[in-house]
Amino acid sequence: MDNEYFQVFGNKELLEKCKINLVKIDEAGNESVNNILCNGKLNQIKTENESAAIYKFYFSYKDSYVELLTTENIFRNASDQVNNLYIEEKDNIIYVKFIGRKSDIEKDDVFRKALINKEKYYEINAISHNDLNQIDSLFTKCN
Repeated sequence: MDNEYFQVFGNKELLEKCKINLVKIDEAGNESVNNILCNGKLNQIKTENESAAIYKFYFSYKDSYVELLTTENIFRNASDQVNNLYIEEKDNIIYVKFIGRKSDIEKDDVFRKALINKEKYYEINAISHNDLNQIDSLFTKCN
């Protein structure tokens, strides 16, 4: 089954410098944290599509460039559901995107985000000193 596990796609050399951590939030608000990618090593993380309501993907490149991609699990009943994450570099900028349907794989107009300097991310998102260690761990945790 294509949608049983999260899949990560990208240039091998790029993926070897990346980490992806996932926070799954169910309908009751319970959270679980999983490491999907650790410096090129893909961990088989079940999607649990039936129970997951929200996915928060914490992307990190060289532990210096980060971004958070949050998506509702709106594709859980789609007949062509996939759980694909893409990391790509274009013009010296690292982009990340999540694709939830096979029909969207070839489209170039899907939502994507550019990774930014970690310190700038913390400043833009007003990460408090008290939350800094927890948020930093979500970006850099690797196992």
